[in-house]
Amino acid sequence: MRDCYVKADQEKFYNGLAKFEEGCKFAYGKNFVELSADEKKDAVKKMTVADKETFLRLKELTVTGYFTSEIGATQALAYLPIPGRFDACIPLEPGQKTWAL
Repeated sequence: MRDCYVKADQEKFYNGLAKFEEGCKFAYGKNFVELSADEKKDAVKKMTVADKETFLRLKELTVTGYFTSEIGATQALAYLPIPGRFDACIPLEPGQKTWAL
């Protein structure tokens, strides 16, 4: 966030996270990380409605972070560290993982 987004977007996102944390404290009396799995799911569901913009940015950053990590690129995606020629449109076999970038 700090390296790739302009200051205004950073502040909006961090303010959204702070409001989310305040909402968790108000609704459950605990910080988000202290909530049970069911409480976390409920809090995130509420966030999708209460602050959709922050939720979508958080989702974007989470998905990008996962699929560009070693685990995401090698376990969830098909990964070829030294690619051969570029084939633009390759049909996937049923059940085949999509390719990592």
